[in-house]
Amino acid sequence: MSAMSALRKVLVTGATGLVGFNIVEALKRRGAEIRCLARTPAKLTSRGMNHFFADLRDRKIPLLLPGGLPLAYAPDVGEGHVLAAEKAEIGDRFILSDQYFTLVEMAQRVAAVVGLKKTPTVLPLWVGTLVSEAGEMVSKLTRRPPLIPRGQLHLLQWGAKPQATRARDELGWRMTPFEEGLKRTMEFLDRAAQS
Repeated sequence: MSAMSALRKVLVTGATGLVGFNIVEALKRRGAEIRCLARTPAKLTSRGMNHFFADLRDRKIPLLLPGGLPLAYAPDVGEGHVLAAEKAEIGDRFILSDQYFTLVEMAQRVAAVVGLKKTPTVLPLWVGTLVSEAGEMVSKLTRRPPLIPRGQLHLLQWGAKPQATRARDELGWRMTPFEEGLKRTMEFLDRAAQS
């Protein structure tokens, strides 16, 4: 029996975070009675990829780091969590992304959606590594985060390409195509900037 089959009252922790917010939205569509717990109730978005896309749109990013990372549209992740609670056994695990893009590919797609003619150039890896290593040393003295954290550069170079086959097959989970999710994200960011 799944965790959701017996429950219609649900407590969502971290409800103001990007994933938590989308879990709440998926539960609301199913008619669940929801209680939310949030450490910072006024917070509605995170700095993550949304702000990267907005900064690209606003031409605030002079150079791109080399590499890429897996992406997932947050409402899809929220839907996947709820589907797992409804259909899977407790303890089952699912990967909720199977899209991988380089930062260059992301920048090109943002440019196409918002009508930019040019995207930032890529910082050579050796320069990024040098800035990262020097920044890590300086951050130990200043107690401020480095410009390019070592872990961030490592993640971008890792090239992990997840597969969501099990989530699709067992949960019926579907991913929004990147261009559609990006368009919705940019519309969301435009509305948020106007309010």
